Amino acid sequence: MTKKKVLMEKLLISIINGMYRDGDKLPSLRKFANLNDASLYTTLNVYNELTSFGVIESRPKKGYFVAKSDYETLYNLSRSLIGFLPAQQMIRYHYDKRDLEAFAYDQYIDRVNCAPTESCFQLSWSGISDEYFSGVTFGSIQSPERLKEIQDLLASRIALWMLSCGCHFMTKHITVTNSAAEALMFAIRACHHTSMQDDYVLGIESPGSMLFAYCARILAIDYREIRSDPSSGLCAEDLACQIESGTKFSAILLSSCNADPTGAVMPECNKKRLVDLCQKHQIPIIEYDEYGHFCFSRHRHPPIKVLDHEMVIYVSDFSKVFGDSFPFGFVESGQYTKMLRFQKSLSGSRVPMNMQVALSELLDTENIAGSIEKSRERIDRTVKMFMEIVRGIVPGAVRIWSSQGSPFLWVELPGGVKSMREFLSLALSQNVLIAPGQLFTTLPEYGRCFRVNCCTSKKSRQIAAGAKALGNVIAAFLES
Repeated sequence: MTKKKVLMEKLLISIINGMYRDGDKLPSLRKFANLNDASLYTTLNVYNELTSFGVIESRPKKGYFVAKSDYETLYNLSRSLIGFLPAQQMIRYHYDKRDLEAFAYDQYIDRVNCAPTESCFQLSWSGISDEYFSGVTFGSIQSPERLKEIQDLLASRIALWMLSCGCHFMTKHITVTNSAAEALMFAIRACHHTSMQDDYVLGIESPGSMLFAYCARILAIDYREIRSDPSSGLCAEDLACQIESGTKFSAILLSSCNADPTGAVMPECNKKRLVDLCQKHQIPIIEYDEYGHFCFSRHRHPPIKVLDHEMVIYVSDFSKVFGDSFPFGFVESGQYTKMLRFQKSLSGSRVPMNMQVALSELLDTENIAGSIEKSRERIDRTVKMFMEIVRGIVPGAVRIWSSQGSPFLWVELPGGVKSMREFLSLALSQNVLIAPGQLFTTLPEYGRCFRVNCCTSKKSRQIAAGAKALGNVIAAFLES
């Protein structure tokens, strides 16, 4: 890669990651050149080219500043320069750019814990020895035969793991990715490219995981929200109405079990109704099963995948089970496997082989089911305790949904609340960190909702203190 492209990549990623925001002044040509051991001529070419793309702008006698850029420009430019940009970088960019009722969210998001922390789900495993992190190197598994052997072994152990949950996966259809977000984007692109029509849109569950809309936007794919009920999940009737009105869907993206943020679990009859509808109209389903293993019941809720092995693409990850040290995702893509792997090959994405070996070892650990069960019981106790404390403080008009298998509560403030801006500011001033409902849906009825993570600590005293702080903030806000 030439020096010019190296500098352009560095500056572009700095803008996407938020190091430089809209309107920020960039280093002078001479300073940027000195910092990167480059010539002034090369630096000028970099600045001029990014100016021509509309990423930065030149102001006479003032210097260069970050221009207001849309995600399509940044995404397409990043692909042309550095291939496929890591998902978390583009997603972080959208966190900062999304307007939440003029609330200064760019300051707020830095302190919001929107996802479970490692302390919440991290399990202690004696099955992994240090050799899997230091002794296994690319040099020792360089041969194509060895690489294929490792990939097949991991796929087979994922299939066995899911079989214990009642899901029959085909090893040949399993693909491992660097993250769940990456897996989702490969699945979305595979379905959208298969449709081969520009007027097709992606259907996403709403409220649904914040990744859904962001992945669609990153990929520059139009989408439509499909209503989801906090008690029963995605509404097949709403989907049917949109289909009848002429909307063409390339895929439907949802979480059928322990949905984020509401914790909804689709009843089996609703899953069957959705599958029948999608089969009738030849619409694939992308099922994001992030918290499926943490259902607070004796038996795991079966995913939609068990009802249709070919047209349902199953996406999950390992981070909720094994902790943040294993952020990798996986996909069972049925009839879309060939297209999904083609999209993956275009991205240049590769999962480190030593980590695949470590994952295989983890999945072969005999006490994996028992460890997950202990973690599940702890999360269940924590969520119940948290909810009980909050309900004991807030007025009865505040609605709180408890999850059936994740560490979240979904809270709705009374109808008299017109804007969440003041509440979010008050919560932040008390160091209470929540995720506003606008992150998960644009439906107006959820404008007074927010999600809270109950399990950011393992210590009961800290959890109780957090619940009391949240309850007091809600009570104080409603009294004012």
